[in-house]
Amino acid sequence: MARAIPEAARQLAGRLSQRLGGDRRHLAVEIGELIAGFVSELVAAGWSETEARQADVHALAEAAASAR
Repeated sequence: MARAIPEAARQLAGRLSQRLGGDRRHLAVEIGELIAGFVSELVAAGWSETEARQADVHALAEAAASAR
């Protein structure tokens, strides 16, 4: 026999789902802006846009860290 889900719990689950969806959309916008800035910086440094979009962020971060 399935347990009944109280109405208050259903409402909270709905609000939580909406909140998480909003958080994901906000995070996606922030990441998109960071990527656009990253690509712009690489293009300004002489990379082609294709190279910049395909750049391995982790490898570049490692190289930057080891250059310090």
